[in-house]
Amino acid sequence: MARRPKHTSIALAAIAANAALAIAAAVVGTAGIIGILIATFRVADETWISIGTTITAQLPADLVQLLDAFGIDIPGLLDQAATSAQLPEFGDLVRQVLAVGVVVLALVLQVALAAGLVARELWRSPRGVEWHQVYGGFVAGVALLGLLVLGAPNLWLGLLGAVGLLTLVASRQALASRS
Repeated sequence: MARRPKHTSIALAAIAANAALAIAAAVVGTAGIIGILIATFRVADETWISIGTTITAQLPADLVQLLDAFGIDIPGLLDQAATSAQLPEFGDLVRQVLAVGVVVLALVLQVALAAGLVARELWRSPRGVEWHQVYGGFVAGVALLGLLVLGAPNLWLGLLGAVGLLTLVASRQALASRS
């Protein structure tokens, strides 16, 4: 039986962190894409007027009577506002926003794949990890950029940065032990 290579505690932490990132990103990406598909079908036939009608239906009856007394038509106001702002129909606008969401979630699924591959490679062969340094640096850099853009501490970006730094340190240790 082949003997498993020895792993340092940092390498084991990097393997666990990347495996957790892979699982979390896969779950979030898959659930997000399913949610986007459901939302797309739900808003396919919506218009600004139908959204206004839905809003009006959810208001208390006495407020609706008061609005009617002053001649305020919420569906008409929404339609006018959308027309004056040159917005596309509500369903089209939502589908455009959801399309951007699909692209983002596809990138999240790619992160899941990359993190899973890194975890597998670090587990199998802790010595052949040159490209893991690039991955670890990239993930840490993305987290740092996100923190800079956000301008405030963020748990998820901090965890992502920790995954990148752990991977970077573990791969550097493996390269140093190979020499």
